Amino acid sequence: KLIEARITLESASIQSKKESVVDIEKLCEKISYRAGGDAKFDMMMSIIRTYRYVLNEHEKANEIENKMQKDLKTEMISATTEERQALQQQCQANNLIITSDEERLQW
Repeated sequence: KLIEARITLESASIQSKKESVVDIEKLCEKISYRAGGDAKFDMMMSIIRTYRYVLNEHEKANEIENKMQKDLKTEMISATTEERQALQQQCQANNLIITSDEERLQW
């Protein structure tokens, strides 16, 4: 569902993006980064880019970006070693830098 939603969002008209981005956000809220993997990361980054560059809603983009950071921190704290490593790899693939204490992320 996440992959289909990302493709739909990226190929939609500006008006359609305005209408669908909130629903896609709600879908993403139901899926953890550990369960959603690359699809969740890709979708969240698409949502942030849509708000920031297409809809020119920079505050909303920043709000979602901050929530993403918080959610990632929370998931890393409660993750197993293997899950944490997978999250770290996903962060690196998306140009997110994890500090040495593993509870902090930097963009």
